[in-house]
Amino acid sequence: MIYSTLDQILGAIQAAVGSEVKELGSYSGQFEEGGEWNPLFPAVFASIVKAEPIIETDTIIIGFSITANIYVGIKNNISSNRAFLDNILNIMDGFGISFPTSVPGVVKFSTEAVFLHGYFFGIDVYRIEVNIIKQL
Repeated sequence: MIYSTLDQILGAIQAAVGSEVKELGSYSGQFEEGGEWNPLFPAVFASIVKAEPIIETDTIIIGFSITANIYVGIKNNISSNRAFLDNILNIMDGFGISFPTSVPGVVKFSTEAVFLHGYFFGIDVYRIEVNIIKQL
């Protein structure tokens, strides 16, 4: 369930932005100090940080509340990269995201917060926290 949700998020972003994104994948510390990665920008990475069961009555799990982080790295001196960030924020805000109908269960997708994760050597990195409610 966690990896299928991550694949859904990445697939929705890829479908929405197409070739605008130069690198897209699972987040594994690329934007952390000492992170090993050959950067291409704009870049988008995603990770699932929490999945909690939604319980009905005492023992029946009816779904999950999933928190994910979307990391967006852009060159801060290139206007098209800034426009790309705006586009990603619009997608995450529900204006353009769609999950495949073959993957049932997504009930709600919402952006909870946007943070400046860090900046270095002309690169700004934003972390978008999203919440997904999935029914079983």
